[in-house]
Amino acid sequence: MAKRAKLSDILAAEVAIRSRRRCCLCVFLDQDNRRRKGQIAHINHDPTDNSIENLVFLCFDHHDEYDGRTSISRNIGEIEVRQYRDRLYQQNEGRSRQSSATGSSEHSSPRVRGKPLEVEPFFWLAQTLVAWSMSRMELAFEVFHTQAASLSVAVAREQFGEEDPLAEAAVLIHEELTERHGDEAAAVFAVGVLVALLPFSFDSADDLRRGKATIERIVLGALGSDSLVETTGFLKGVPCEIPAFVEKVAKFKESLHKAVNG
Repeated sequence: MAKRAKLSDILAAEVAIRSRRRCCLCVFLDQDNRRRKGQIAHINHDPTDNSIENLVFLCFDHHDEYDGRTSISRNIGEIEVRQYRDRLYQQNEGRSRQSSATGSSEHSSPRVRGKPLEVEPFFWLAQTLVAWSMSRMELAFEVFHTQAASLSVAVAREQFGEEDPLAEAAVLIHEELTERHGDEAAAVFAVGVLVALLPFSFDSADDLRRGKATIERIVLGALGSDSLVETTGFLKGVPCEIPAFVEKVAKFKESLHKAVNG
């Protein structure tokens, strides 16, 4: 059996956020739309293929079933899983676009018509979450906790799992932001998480380009025009120009690798 390749944080976060921790087989085979505990599975059963097109979030039961012999008896094949995953993503993104058009979500009060979403608080909530998850420092958690409280989002360490705490926290906060502030606020938070993860989630310039494409896909798929303009403007004003910084570090790592390995 091929050795499993480590899945980058940015890919794990994208899969978790786009699926909203819903198992596509639960949703479309069992009509169960609840958030589930589960794992990221490889659709083609190749654990070395971590391309985003090959990844899907499945509950533990369906993951075991899909990777085991019972998947053959139920005729759960790669094409079916891909179709269910894509339908789930379209369903989640369609919900965000619909609420963007009306200025509200099914759980939140409407925004003032014509007033863009204030993106900065949600962006910095994402930044402080990633800073804490990467450092696990007490001070970092306090900063994250304070930023969450300013948005009426309750966070506690025991909420987040040990196996994949960042993805678990991102989904829980994403759902609470959806309920309290609307789908666009949750989408801005998702973009913030992915941007913050860029410096930690690459081994080469190709990984960086994939990371940028991931962020572009989330932004274009989830944000309305007003919030898109506001988010773009905010990111341009971030003191550290993340992509340029990461590109330089990637080139340095590549040159160091060549020097060490000849």
